[in-house]
Amino acid sequence: MIAASVEIGKSDIAEAARKRPKPNLNRCLDAAAGGGVLWENLCNAIPNWLDRQDCWSKTLKSEEEKRGWCKWKFGK
Repeated sequence: MIAASVEIGKSDIAEAARKRPKPNLNRCLDAAAGGGVLWENLCNAIPNWLDRQDCWSKTLKSEEEKRGWCKWKFGK
């Protein structure tokens, strides 16, 4: 019974990860403007852990600084 619960939990997590929108410039700029949970969700969605760490380091920065980071990171 417990093993079945674990398997269901793993598939639910994998499905949620697939449904999560990938970070892009527009999403980043929206998160910079919204702050809080939006910024945290953006950082958590970044697959590369170094980039994710860099995102988290901007959490307490101003919206302007976050927008600059978004343009640098996603505005190619």
